[in-house]
Amino acid sequence: MKRILILYIATIFLTGCGDFLEEELLTDFSPDNYYTRPEHAETAVNAIYPWMRSFTDGSGTFGASPFMMLEFITGKAETEVGQNIFNFNLQELTHDSNLEYGNVWWRSCYRGIGSANLAIKYIPDINMDESRKQLLLGEARFLRAFYYFHLVRIFGDVPMVTEPTESLDDILAAPNPVKSIYDEVIVPDLLEAERSGLPAMSPEGRVSAGAVKAMLAKVYLTMAGYPLQESDKYALAAAKAKEVIDLNVYDLFSGYDEFRDPGSDNTVEHIFMTQYALGIAETVVPNWLLPNFRGVSIYTDEFGSLFSTPSFYNSFEDGDKRKEERQFFYTWLPGHPSDWDAGQVPDSINLGNFYIYKFFDEEAILNTARSEKNWPIFRYAEVLLIYAEAQNEAEGSPNGLAYEALNAVRNRAFGPSGELSGLSQAAFREAVWKERNHELCFENKMWYDMIRTRKVMDDNTSQFVDLLGYTNVFGAVYQEENLLFSVPQRELDNNPNLR
Repeated sequence: MKRILILYIATIFLTGCGDFLEEELLTDFSPDNYYTRPEHAETAVNAIYPWMRSFTDGSGTFGASPFMMLEFITGKAETEVGQNIFNFNLQELTHDSNLEYGNVWWRSCYRGIGSANLAIKYIPDINMDESRKQLLLGEARFLRAFYYFHLVRIFGDVPMVTEPTESLDDILAAPNPVKSIYDEVIVPDLLEAERSGLPAMSPEGRVSAGAVKAMLAKVYLTMAGYPLQESDKYALAAAKAKEVIDLNVYDLFSGYDEFRDPGSDNTVEHIFMTQYALGIAETVVPNWLLPNFRGVSIYTDEFGSLFSTPSFYNSFEDGDKRKEERQFFYTWLPGHPSDWDAGQVPDSINLGNFYIYKFFDEEAILNTARSEKNWPIFRYAEVLLIYAEAQNEAEGSPNGLAYEALNAVRNRAFGPSGELSGLSQAAFREAVWKERNHELCFENKMWYDMIRTRKVMDDNTSQFVDLLGYTNVFGAVYQEENLLFSVPQRELDNNPNLR
């Protein structure tokens, strides 16, 4: 009886303690208790943007950044980083599922998509200003489409995840066809974003109506090409590009120095950019592109990660300002940063290669070793070229506005002498393609153009030839298996549905 009494008292005591000690975890956030206030909607959408920086940040290997993957694969880029085997494999088309660049693209895109899915599902139920709610949802849908647009062009068929991840089954999804991802996510998301009331331009660097329409134009242009070959999309691409033009808030910079100036970011020609800020998130792109340890900057490391092949540089015509020293490229620098403004002084360094000047941040390179220069994603120059190409394809010949669009870009490069007229559909098409190659070089555009057109410009002849079967300057021949990157090995190991 004594033992039973003790057990009975202990049971009562422990039960009471359990009730007494139980407390509500006020900081244990979950989707069910977090999305309740307008501030939560703001932070949910803000959390979708940072994954964009993953593409131009480092990838864990010396002098390596994921954006370089889309440049080395074109056969137009060289490197001085001898210890980075990924770059050489890309040049030689021998890369495989162990490519770390591909892993970063995959992982970061899906993390961005995951953040967007949370925002799209839970923001509608938050009690807040309705117009602000729709703007935030428009940004979230644009960004989800943005990440999927990269995935389908890099990897092809990929899992289409449109709901927040709640179980292992959501993670181990099977891939969906490229067409279904365009038709069910990318295009509908962008059309929804277009209806959300976004401002025409965003000097703060957020998604704008201009960005949405520019991306829709690019999506339609891509769908019109390979692999979908939906030629009716050319007319839609032209229409959306013209809507950007008709906004009358964008223009070309008068010169390329404005393109490089961080103070010009998010304005005039820059429609949408990856955002950087001093003390918050700083970029190392200017550092990646410096000549390898030549002592020409105040950076501790000068990588020489990426620069132009001689043949690509020489494909620019004589008289093209973009070819001039310190426009898109440079071949010499003063021997010391303090001599920069003195001109080509006696101790200047002939660098021996054609280094990329498009992203040269003088303040960072010469004075601070810290850069907040944003990375361009959509520029007005590209919108003009999209309109010119798409209209020519849709209507069978270039109209007056198509010539105006193409010649606006060429006029900045050549002056009035560069303007074109009287071209056939085929000649105009290749003129636009060539202009895209040169104007948008090293902005992650060329490889996407190569796979959607199945054409590549032979730098020695300036003629466009079939991509498949073409031998690049590194002796590698493009084959069907080179058109898409392999799904990262760690994803194949974790998800049997991807094998």
